[in-house]
Amino acid sequence: MLSNWLPEIVKRSDDGPYMKEFDFEMALSKRTAELVEEHGLKFDPQTPVPADSDMADRLYQAAVDLFVDMGVYNQTTERRILYSRDEVEEIVGAAPSAVVLGMGKDAVTMRHREIESDIPCVVHSGPTGTPCSERYHPLILQSCAQEPLVDCLGAGSVSTYVGHSIVPGTPLEILGSRRDAVVAREAVRKAGRPGMHINDARYRCTILR
Repeated sequence: MLSNWLPEIVKRSDDGPYMKEFDFEMALSKRTAELVEEHGLKFDPQTPVPADSDMADRLYQAAVDLFVDMGVYNQTTERRILYSRDEVEEIVGAAPSAVVLGMGKDAVTMRHREIESDIPCVVHSGPTGTPCSERYHPLILQSCAQEPLVDCLGAGSVSTYVGHSIVPGTPLEILGSRRDAVVAREAVRKAGRPGMHINDARYRCTILR
């Protein structure tokens, strides 16, 4: 197995099958619907978190089928990055069963959990996926970080920088990302948990070109 996949991913981004994004999305939706039927996958609203081992196996196989069939879409090059089934299974088989998040006394170990596992979950909290105002973003992060039940912090994002909307392809992207990362680190420090793991520190774009 490759020890460093990045160069290979870049290569496949350039020479993978060409496809328009709309066509990829339509094909993805169609193939997903087909696999749901092929593997007999059904959602029971009365059981939002099922513990059916057989269904979990079928869901996994459907996911692998979808990934192998469709690959990953690179919006920039308009190419599909494809992987063989052997490559997928080899990568999954080599995945670690546990990772350490954070540092020092604030570090937590996130472990692989089987169906009906009694291993406690690692709790993530923060405004992930929800743009915040510059005024309240630091306070929201500190509020989440100081909650004892929270193990790691989601930095979230802010759609403006010093009151200006963050535009893709401008230096405001970099400045916004740096600002959000600094604010998140300061929040965990003020919460008395300086080594807490922080993820998804990034910018939020509100204007598209």
